[in-house]
Amino acid sequence: MEDLAGKRVIVTGGGSGIGEALVRLASNAGAESIVLDYDRDAGESVAAANNAEFRQLDVSDPDQWEAVVESLGVIDYAALNAGIMTALPNEPLSAGNALTVKADRYKRVMAVNVDGVLFGLRSLLPVMNQQGGCITVTASMAGLVPIAYDPIYAMSKHAVVGLIRSLEQDPERQNANVRINSICPGGVATALVPEQFAAMKATMMDPEIIASEIINLWQQGAHGEIRVRLQTDLPAEVVSPPELTGM
Repeated sequence: MEDLAGKRVIVTGGGSGIGEALVRLASNAGAESIVLDYDRDAGESVAAANNAEFRQLDVSDPDQWEAVVESLGVIDYAALNAGIMTALPNEPLSAGNALTVKADRYKRVMAVNVDGVLFGLRSLLPVMNQQGGCITVTASMAGLVPIAYDPIYAMSKHAVVGLIRSLEQDPERQNANVRINSICPGGVATALVPEQFAAMKATMMDPEIIASEIINLWQQGAHGEIRVRLQTDLPAEVVSPPELTGM
């Protein structure tokens, strides 16, 4: 595990799943961790267990982002990890049908998964540019390939991958102090995943596997890197944008 002694790190969605695992690993590696989560009870519990701080945050609210970042001061590493799927865990996969899902459910998925990343970047970059660092975004393999059971989730994660790749090409960010990259996990055993997957005996990775990839991306990942980790027994790989004839 990389040494994070003296580093201040923030983790959105830090109250459960990949975020909770990341807070635990980062704190054990010496980091001063800050848990950001919409769920106060879950976030405070994780913070207490890992000698970390907690701030309640709705990632879809730009004003809350500004207030939280202003209150934290120096930030070395950030994980924009908060995310939701369209179907709730106790609902059938059919609840994620893009053509029938209620508008408010659709808007919430996009608000958390897309707006939450953009607003996070907009608030963090001016602060982090002063001392440098890295922001790693949790996307998904659904940001690279079709996901028939949840097209809206796939759309949101494609948007995130497109944003990271486009920022990597932005001339104004070519020599910036802050690297921005992304991890695209396959199936991970978290409360986010619909319970129907358990009945299907789908193979899921432990959240710590992805948390370890995020820490590695913080310290060694390239600006604009899109890294994929699909299975426990397969190494991560970097996925480049497709090359189009005529471009």
